[in-house]
Amino acid sequence: MSPSPIILNHMSDSDDSSNDQNEYTITDYFRLIRPLWEFQQESTYLDHQKLLRTILDFSLTHSISLRNLQKRELELGDIDLADSNLDTIVIRTKNNSSLSNLEHPYVFHGALRNKYVELCPHFALSAYLFSRFHVADTYGSLELQLQENTNLKLEEIKLLKGSHKLSGISYSQQHKSAISALQLSKLTFKDINLNKLLSTQDFDDCERMLLLQKTHLPMQTMVRVAGFDSIENYNIVRDSIEPPEELMELIFPFLSFTKAEFTTSPGYEQLKKVLIRLRRSMCQDMVLIKRLYPNNCLSKHPIFNTDIFNNFAKEMVFTGVLDKSPLFTLPIDYKPADSFSKPQSFSSDRSSNSESSDPGQFQKLISEQNDKINNLEKLVCNYNDQHKFIYSQLSDYISKQNEVFQSQSELLQKIQNTTTGLLVLISSRNKNMIPLAQLSLQETTEHLSTVGTSNLRQGINNTMELLGKLNDFNLRHVQMTQTHVPPLQQHPHMVPTLHQPPPGPPPSHSYAYKGHYLHSDLRLQTHTTRQVVPTIGHHSAYSQEAMSLMTADELKRQSILNRRLSRQASTLFEMWDDFKSLEKDLKDHEITMTEWLKVHGSSERQFRHTRLKIIKFIEDEAARTHANVEYIKQKLHDKMRNRLRPWTLDEVQRMLTSGKRIQLDD
Repeated sequence: MSPSPIILNHMSDSDDSSNDQNEYTITDYFRLIRPLWEFQQESTYLDHQKLLRTILDFSLTHSISLRNLQKRELELGDIDLADSNLDTIVIRTKNNSSLSNLEHPYVFHGALRNKYVELCPHFALSAYLFSRFHVADTYGSLELQLQENTNLKLEEIKLLKGSHKLSGISYSQQHKSAISALQLSKLTFKDINLNKLLSTQDFDDCERMLLLQKTHLPMQTMVRVAGFDSIENYNIVRDSIEPPEELMELIFPFLSFTKAEFTTSPGYEQLKKVLIRLRRSMCQDMVLIKRLYPNNCLSKHPIFNTDIFNNFAKEMVFTGVLDKSPLFTLPIDYKPADSFSKPQSFSSDRSSNSESSDPGQFQKLISEQNDKINNLEKLVCNYNDQHKFIYSQLSDYISKQNEVFQSQSELLQKIQNTTTGLLVLISSRNKNMIPLAQLSLQETTEHLSTVGTSNLRQGINNTMELLGKLNDFNLRHVQMTQTHVPPLQQHPHMVPTLHQPPPGPPPSHSYAYKGHYLHSDLRLQTHTTRQVVPTIGHHSAYSQEAMSLMTADELKRQSILNRRLSRQASTLFEMWDDFKSLEKDLKDHEITMTEWLKVHGSSERQFRHTRLKIIKFIEDEAARTHANVEYIKQKLHDKMRNRLRPWTLDEVQRMLTSGKRIQLDD
């Protein structure tokens, strides 16, 4: 029987204005929180760490309706993960209800990752914890530095730090931070009900349900708070690309300690799982944060400027994840509440900035965009010419090959007639049967050695001629493209830095914010570059002479070397068969994994790594339970399917990567 929910209505603090009659919206809350992410200069009170602490403070009220006192009492050990196929953080607070606090001393609050990264409680939590371990204070020292011989109980540290790392934030510190944050947003504390503003949501029912057990969380309400209308539509786009293990290990490196004394604590093991999950989501969120807020202290941190992070960011650009990630935009007809007096620092849309007030700058921007459009039109014309040429060459090739096939068909017909004649001779038992049969066989042999060989040679020549023409045309086409679009084509594998606008016009479905554009033409041009350049390399590697000298075994080996793991394998069994089939083919043809990965690059390496996680789990589980692999596969398949929302292969892999244990027997 599920425990009864506790209904918690809007909170009110004595410090908030009781005269504030405004009805706030989620847009008002975003307008409060955005300047905190934009903040780059330290004020008289707020340094970077205090600012991130305030963002988390606000987020805990906005996402799970915690009171100020509850937030001050939180410890790191009060954070846990929910047993769900959705990324869910659970926070435990003391149960102050006199009716149930004896049997249930705690109540549980759940929060999902938000559609918008600025409003995401997971990112607010991970960013603040990251600052405590990785961002130096004004004296150049880190607050928390864990060594392998430390006796510090991490789970007992207060979540919101006060004047000392082991003490929690005080009421006065919390109040002072809130006032300073409001000043950054051009707001006055006395004019608004801060708690009412923080608690606002974009749906009518703003009540929260707190449960006495963390296994019965109000998922539908949590999904609405996360910005989605239903569980079925819940989808965090930026979660679709798995960060590299090497990148995640740079964050909270103490998680890899195996002999530290504090790792023996059950509370630490729980916190360790939380931190592993948070650092994974933080890597994904930081790609978007660095694009939107390049002056944020996290965007400038060395970890998020390493080659491995930049390569991960490029992968998210190439796959279109950044284009698909939703951005919160202020509506054109947005009118702030009365307490938001004179919104000096906010425009009606993210795309407006200081340059828009300068007519000269505006005309220059229009001119630049027109030039980009003209370049794109020339590029499209070039591609059209290329397709026409390829179509012409393919048509000519097909015509020539048809002639070869016709000649080969005539040869086969002659051989068939000869065979029929031999059968007639044998049946007639003519005394000249043997000489005639020998003559017929001699003619057939000559046909096979001359006409047949000629047809085969002609077919190969036609193929090599086609490849040669396509190769020459591609070379000319690339040179021509470099002339029209030099910045991109001269550096085909370079991607614009995360906070510089990539070349190309802003199409209607682009997202713009402070002059930083995420354009679909970046996908178009990088996709084109990827297609053209490997094609040239392919033809140069397989010249006419090389292909003519390759044996059947070598051709087969080359085919296996070029094979990739299937992206269409959606079920566990299809994925298993595809993975094992490729593994067997590579072994049969003596192809090492290093050789295969060199051909396919980092994207295939990452995709194989995600599938290998599931393969290894099944094999290890079979070895641990002394069961048949097929039996374990069937149990995992049933567990994935027999759910309200079936698990996908990617979700299973993410659970395994985050260290979550999948119980097959429950």
